This record gives sequence, structure tokens and C-alpha cells, in this order.
Amino acid sequence: FFVHGTNAFAEGRGERLSPVALAPAHYSVIWPQVHVSTKEIFEDPGLTRNTKATKMSDFSAAAGLLLHGDGPARDTAPVLFGSNDLETVARRRFPEIDRVAAHLARFGPTRMTGSGSAVFMVAGSEEAARAAVADLPAEWVGWVVRGLTEHPLRAW
Repeated sequence: FFVHGTNAFAEGRGERLSPVALAPAHYSVIWPQVHVSTKEIFEDPGLTRNTKATKMSDFSAAAGLLLHGDGPARDTAPVLFGSNDLETVARRRFPEIDRVAAHLARFGPTRMTGSGSAVFMVAGSEEAARAAVADLPAEWVGWVVRGLTEHPLRAW
């Protein structure tokens, strides 16, 4: 995200930011048009919140592998994109989110956005990202987006 105009790694509760250099990337995003109540997800007794935190040093090493083309996305994605403690609960409560995640997982590493319901995948190329959103069920909406290294309005 771009709190200071460039990509940053957040630690703690998001109050400690470190700038990071990320490799160019394309993403597939699919929204199953399911509306999720953030309140209900956070109140679910199945929400564990016990995921091990990613360290900046591990993140930087994984980002460096991708930046220099030395590592496959599947190996580095768990470190680069972390996990989403809300995803397990949302996928259990909303089977359509689970279907989207399973679909995208055929193409690459996935993660749900926030409390849902969109799911994204990092792709090795724009073509791979497009393949993941081709021929979707009519009830799903899919996009291909390119990652940015700098906020478009940074200099403004």
C-alpha cells in the first residue's frame, strides 16, 4: 500500500512502515458478488487470530527473489502476501468465496481481500492473470490489474 506514496511493509498494527521494492506483477481479482458483513466475520467464534507474523527480513528476501527473477511465485507468495485470518471463516460461511479461491488456486497463490469477498492471485505475467479470469461463471466478476511501485498521485 502507499501511505507515503511508495510500496511499504507494515508491522505491528500497521504503525511501523518500511519502504520496499517489489517486482512488477499482475494480479487476477475475482469478486463472487457475495456481500460479507465484516462485523459478523470478526464476531465468529471460529476466528483464531493466531497466525505467525511475517518478519521484514523474510519479506525482503522473498521480494528480492521475485525482483531479480530468482524465485517462483508459489514459493515466495506465502511470505510476500502473508495470510488472512478472516479468510478461513469467510470461506466456511460463504461457499462461493471458497469456490473462487479454489478456482484461482489452479493458477497461482491466492488470498482473500480484507473480510471478503474478493479473492486475488499473483500471476507471473499478464497472460497468466488473464487466463485465470477467462470464462468465469456469470455470477463472478473478474479483473486483471497491474501492481504499482508508486502511487499515481505521489508527485501531485
